[in-house]
Amino acid sequence: MKISDLSEEMWALLFGVRRSARYHDRRVRFYDFMHTSATATALIFGSAAVAGVLSTNQNGDKVAVVSAALVSIFAAFDLVCGFSRKTWQHAELKRRFLLLEGKIIGNHDDDSLGCYQAERLTIEMDEPPVMRALDLLCHNELLRAEGLDGAEPIGFIKRNTAQLIAWG
Repeated sequence: MKISDLSEEMWALLFGVRRSARYHDRRVRFYDFMHTSATATALIFGSAAVAGVLSTNQNGDKVAVVSAALVSIFAAFDLVCGFSRKTWQHAELKRRFLLLEGKIIGNHDDDSLGCYQAERLTIEMDEPPVMRALDLLCHNELLRAEGLDGAEPIGFIKRNTAQLIAWG
């Protein structure tokens, strides 16, 4: 049996699993970028704080205080938001969806459909709330990748804030 011979239900499941893997890949890249940015910013201002303390210039104390405050703000932001933890969580979810995709491709007879659907639901139980605009972006991207029509338009603001705002 070839992948092109999939039943409608199996194809819908495979499409959904692939969309979920793309979604979690985008979340991984976003949270990794946020963690790296916060860490780099804290490092830069930490260096500025040390330079301000060591400075003989009379403005050195002000630089040190402002820089130390900014280090605290960025480090706290990273800690409270848990960017590295969220990166790991989404990477694990992506890995699980890709493993399920491999199972579906390896054995896509309709007898296995119920088991695959149950496994997908088990993975989805561990997912945080879905960012709907981002999910739609991944849906449209996968349609284009598969050479299919039916992409839904998404506005500029939603497209550019999809990682930040849980649009309805």
